[in-house]
Amino acid sequence: MNPKQKNGFTLVAALIVIVLIVVALFPLLGALSSSLFVSADTEAEITAINLAQGKIEEIRNQSFDSVSSEAKVQVANFPRFQREVMVTSLYPKLKGIKVIIYWQGSGGSTQTVSLETYVASY
Repeated sequence: MNPKQKNGFTLVAALIVIVLIVVALFPLLGALSSSLFVSADTEAEITAINLAQGKIEEIRNQSFDSVSSEAKVQVANFPRFQREVMVTSLYPKLKGIKVIIYWQGSGGSTQTVSLETYVASY
């Protein structure tokens, strides 16, 4: 073996490897950050669905005559969400109910979820 010949990596080779690893991982970090935004939006949507379903159950437990529309207001204990209830009389003993939940998505746009049901007096 030649005494001038050395085994191992040079500093330049090590830097090239580091740059290649960073370039390879950069798109993965971008995908990870966008998945975090999607996760937050999904969590907000699930919360909105649960809030709408809870309001529908509350309305179903009321007497038929007391079921009425409600203006858009902030949901108690959920400051990020607003709720609106629209009630329409379809027949003398049948009402249609639509519960709409509003919130600001991660992109700043207003998102909505709505659930509909009917209540009857029999």
